[in-house]
This record gives sequence, C-alpha cells and structure tokens, in this order.
Amino acid sequence: MTIPKVIEACHDNKIVPVFPVPLITTKGVAIGEWVDREMDKMGLHTNKVVFEMLPEMTKETRLTKDQITKLLSDAGYKVKFQEPGTMKKAQEEAFIPSAEQIPNKNAAANSEPLRLF
Repeated sequence: MTIPKVIEACHDNKIVPVFPVPLITTKGVAIGEWVDREMDKMGLHTNKVVFEMLPEMTKETRLTKDQITKLLSDAGYKVKFQEPGTMKKAQEEAFIPSAEQIPNKNAAANSEPLRLF
C-alpha cells in the first residue's frame, strides 16, 4: 500500500486493515509497514498512524520520515514511527498456549459414550 492509499484508508474509515500492511512507493519499492492506527476517543476516526520503516528506505528511495510526516500531517493525521522489528518481536514474545495447556471444561462430558436412546 502506498502512503496516499494509507491516507485514503484513514479518510474512508470503512477499511479495517489487517496489520501489518506492507508499504511501498508508487514505483513498487518496499519502504516499511503500516503496523497500527489509533482512533479518536469516540472510536470513529483515525487520528494517528504507526509505521515501521525499513532502515535503508531513505537511501534507496530518497523518501524521508519528515516527508511522510508532512504528507500525513497535511491530511490531518499524526504519525508515530517505531523501531523496525518492534511488531515482529512483540509477536514472537507473545505467549500462545498450546492445546494441551488449555484446560478442557467439557472433558468429563466428552468422555462418556454417546447414547441415542
């Protein structure tokens, strides 16, 4: 998704992105990911977008964080840049129990044979 498409998605507010959303330039060069958005107090409008930009983004595209911030600011949004890999690290550190670790409250009920009569 390009930065203009991110702005369009925030304006439209009908699109619920499945984060992270890959970010590209209009020429298709990867620049990072759109990882989150923060809504206003009523939960109706986006007021801040969160990006993780690739470290080499500026060198490869000449696009800077300041330029991205200005584009979004002009559209009425605040921008937060987090360190690359922050979202991935959080996902890796998240504890997800295996099926064996989740108690089955219906285990006793499921252990009896099914009776038809």
